[in-house]
Amino acid sequence: MRIGRKISELGARALHAFGDGFADWKGIETRLVVSSGRTGTDFFGNLFNLPEQGVLAFHEPDPDLFDVGISGIRRHDSNEALVRQVRLCRSRQAQRLRNVDASCYVEANPNLVMLLPALEKAFNGPKIAFLTRDIDSYVVSAYNKSPNGSGTMFFYGENDHRKRLTPGDVGSDALAGEWVEEWAGCGRALKIAWWWTYANRQILEHLKTNPSAERFYFEKLFDAGSGEFERLVAFMDFDARAEALFLERFQHEVQNKRNSSARVFGSQFDEFESGERTQILQLTAEVRAELGYPLSS
Repeated sequence: MRIGRKISELGARALHAFGDGFADWKGIETRLVVSSGRTGTDFFGNLFNLPEQGVLAFHEPDPDLFDVGISGIRRHDSNEALVRQVRLCRSRQAQRLRNVDASCYVEANPNLVMLLPALEKAFNGPKIAFLTRDIDSYVVSAYNKSPNGSGTMFFYGENDHRKRLTPGDVGSDALAGEWVEEWAGCGRALKIAWWWTYANRQILEHLKTNPSAERFYFEKLFDAGSGEFERLVAFMDFDARAEALFLERFQHEVQNKRNSSARVFGSQFDEFESGERTQILQLTAEVRAELGYPLSS
């Protein structure tokens, strides 16, 4: 059984008694890289790991908080309960930083998008870098994604090893409604587009209230001439030496970025059927506009 599931089964009394004591983040600066997925979080989790400069970075550290986030939504857990669970789940990382006298913790993890209200208190005011990707390339990438790396099980597929978020989990949200009844008949691509819409709405809402959060375009991050990666590093506010090393690393590694999957479908949004493309664009139109993406593909 995964550690995350074990934690989800802990009683509220145990979390209340021990949660705060498991992870002491005082004196540790925290930087979080969050998205709907398929935005290079694995790449950045490796890129920003620089122990010699006191920076430890992790990509989806175990437990990866998927179970905590999704069960919190389904059970309507209080923010206090979620804060305690996040702290408990990250106790090993906090202790590891203290063991090596590191002062900066970086976590790149798309699952954090389901826990945004709890993160500020759980990590004592982290900086949050949100990465967004337009739906046309996102849905193709996610459609080809095999979360367990087997190449036989796929994101939001019938054999997905995880019970992903669905309209039935989000109550009175506008993304519930008629989607609850129609969900069973939706194809994978449309389900993926629904998740993209939900996740990016959470990001947009959080950006309105958190001055320590900023949004960055995935499409520009790997464009050497855009300055987007330099903007990301500046926002993360590392010390000058670490910043220079990250910029140098990026120049060497960008050509081998890891956000690519073996293709089981194709590489173009236009390869989906016309009717399915229309449904996806209609579903995502409002959020795409708020994110500043074009409304036609």
